[in-house]
Amino acid sequence: MDLNTHSISFRILGVSFSAFILTAILVIILAQIQLTSTIDSSQNAIYEEKINTIISILAQKEERLEATNLRTSYIDAFQESVLQTIEDTYYHSGDLLVEPFIFDAGGHLLIAPLLPDKDLANSLDFETIGQLENSDYNFVTQNGEKNWCIFRTYPPWGWTVGYVVPLKEKYSDSRTLRNMLIHSMIIIIIIVLTILSIIIKRMIKPVLDLTSVSQAMADGDFSRKIHIAGKDEIATLARNFAIMGDVIREKITDQEMRISRTKRLQKSVSSLAVCEMMSTSDFTSIAQLITEKIVQALRVERASIWILNESSTRINCVDLFEESKVHHSSGLEFTLTRAPLYYESIEKNSSLVIRDVLNDKRSSQLTSEYFIPNNITSILDTAIYVSGKMRGIVCIENVGHNRDWEIDEIAFAGTMAELTAQVLVNCQKFLKEKELGELQILLSNIINSMPSAIVGVNRECRVIQWNNEAEEVLGIATSRALGQPLGEVFTLFTEILDDIYLAVENKSIEKISRVPLEIKGDKHYFDIAVYPLSDDILEGAVIRIDDVTDKLKIDEMMVQSKKMLSVGGLAAGMAHEINNPLAGLMQTANVLANRLWLKLDNPANRKAAEKTGLNLNALKQFMSAREIPRMIQTMNDSGKRVAELVQNMLSFARKSEAYFSSHDVVHILDKAIELASTDFDLKKKYDFKKIKIIKEFEADLPLISCDPGKIQQVILNLFHNGLQAMHSSGTINPQFTIRAYHEKKKRMLCVEIEDNGPGMEEEVRKRVFEPFFTTKPSGIGTGLGLSVSYFIITDNHKGEMSVESSPGTGAKFKISLPEIS
Repeated sequence: MDLNTHSISFRILGVSFSAFILTAILVIILAQIQLTSTIDSSQNAIYEEKINTIISILAQKEERLEATNLRTSYIDAFQESVLQTIEDTYYHSGDLLVEPFIFDAGGHLLIAPLLPDKDLANSLDFETIGQLENSDYNFVTQNGEKNWCIFRTYPPWGWTVGYVVPLKEKYSDSRTLRNMLIHSMIIIIIIVLTILSIIIKRMIKPVLDLTSVSQAMADGDFSRKIHIAGKDEIATLARNFAIMGDVIREKITDQEMRISRTKRLQKSVSSLAVCEMMSTSDFTSIAQLITEKIVQALRVERASIWILNESSTRINCVDLFEESKVHHSSGLEFTLTRAPLYYESIEKNSSLVIRDVLNDKRSSQLTSEYFIPNNITSILDTAIYVSGKMRGIVCIENVGHNRDWEIDEIAFAGTMAELTAQVLVNCQKFLKEKELGELQILLSNIINSMPSAIVGVNRECRVIQWNNEAEEVLGIATSRALGQPLGEVFTLFTEILDDIYLAVENKSIEKISRVPLEIKGDKHYFDIAVYPLSDDILEGAVIRIDDVTDKLKIDEMMVQSKKMLSVGGLAAGMAHEINNPLAGLMQTANVLANRLWLKLDNPANRKAAEKTGLNLNALKQFMSAREIPRMIQTMNDSGKRVAELVQNMLSFARKSEAYFSSHDVVHILDKAIELASTDFDLKKKYDFKKIKIIKEFEADLPLISCDPGKIQQVILNLFHNGLQAMHSSGTINPQFTIRAYHEKKKRMLCVEIEDNGPGMEEEVRKRVFEPFFTTKPSGIGTGLGLSVSYFIITDNHKGEMSVESSPGTGAKFKISLPEIS
């Protein structure tokens, strides 16, 4: 008998064997449970009787003790006597396997078993026994042996009497019975299975014969016959197998042809899938490859791919391959209105399978102008769908005889259409990605070329954009900043982080002006603007950071310039108004000097003196005694000073018409230093020669176009103010540091004059270039020196002039003049 694991015989025997095994196991379990219950009851009775015997001994001793009326005095002796009696009775028989134990109320063991297992007594849980009072329980010794304990308490003495029985001893009879049942069941199962296998073998022989024949048919051998007599189900099944074999033999040839064609079609699809050209973006080249594979796989004459225009009104042939000519062509175009029934049919059904195009109404509109001229008789056309919309057609055309298209050929045509659709999508995607990549590069270049620091963040305020200016301002590389929380990379502006987070959360524009920050020892000011981003794709914000330090300085200078321009007209008017009476005053003073002193002996004076009887010599002595000549000279000197003041006011009020030429700024500076040391007007009070001069001039400085006299006037004025400030503040070791350098980016030549004097307060620094503003006492300064200097540099020479100063750090004036182009 065949005992293969999949055979019916094996399954029947397996089921039977399983049933017997389950029955045997169930019987053994039930017997075990019943026997265990019986043993537990029996053992409890046996050991309760033994414990009661010991308790009775204790009770007898207690009665005798009570009879003595000296219980307290003799209780210890009585207890020792009892223990000795129990030990003599129970602990001297070598045949006993189980012996009693006794412990007192304090958990002290009074008498214990003398078994070889020394940890038995140590394993007893006296606390548990005390709580249970009279009961039994199971426990495990330290060596892992399972035991049963039964006990009872004798209250008068507080003693607990019990027995410990190993479970293997307690249930030894149960194990013996269980082993006997198992052996009996095994013998019964073997006998039953042997008888059952003989019966099954005779019953399933016809089935085995039928199985053998069907296996041969499955292996391709249809010559074997099935000889099973009778009218039962197995005989009927055998006759049906015979009929099925005949049908299968008739279909083998057709199936082999189908298999061969299917393999050919699958090979064509696989070859296209692994072709490297399929991954290119040249749709025309891929279309040529697809049409060639279609012609070779289906063995047709023509295959073509057509693509609809954007408005779906015209269809254009991307590629047409003709097998007999081995030729590719393209460019043929049709409007959809020329064959509406054809296009409606293919769009509705996804494909159009026609055996005879000349007699089918769906293709009749194209018969005369396309099918007949090309000798086309059958077509297999499939729509190309992209995103649920028809975007083209794969046309397969048979020439000559009418052709019946098989199901696998129709499926192959659908696969080619799907493949073409995927290629079309990939090519369009490639072009879009290329355009997007170029756009991203362009945008990245634009953002990186911006003079502002640009930082983009997403909704979680993590950095997604960080341009080159952001790297420069914030000092963190783009690779480190991208993807990081804004708070970890925006460390220079921690004070305004909450404002930025709030703007991102509220999707509101936030502008923060003039945020101060010290960079490399220089104080800078930044304008920060937060512009929210919110659309279906991205939420977040763009943070723009602009260094407005120079702008603020320029604005500050513009304010000063406007102030000076506003008083320019006033200065000019005042100068003209003062000039006329001043000229009369000085002229009159000169006439007085001539008549009263310088030309006292001229004919006109003698004639007037003779007429009035005046002694000219006496008059001259009187005037000399009263210092009239000195007073007249003082009037002239004062007039000259006023004239110089008027000239400065006029110079401030109108553009200079001085001649400009190319000059070396170093030469101008040296000349100014030389003039200051020799001709300085206040030399009597301040000795310029004692001032330390430090020169820091760059080499090869470019020339500037200027009026050197005016530039020297500005330099001398700065020397004058600095020297006066250092003297008045008592500066120790006063010095000037003079620098000249080239700012190539701005194409400016810069001159800095820095002193180590007391410096200026912020309010003074802001107004230092205002006309008539001075911190000097009345009569010491006019407040026009620095304003005129500012005018000379900014207006006459189109340059820049600024000052940096704070209390205790001196003052640094910076002059920037355009270099010669």
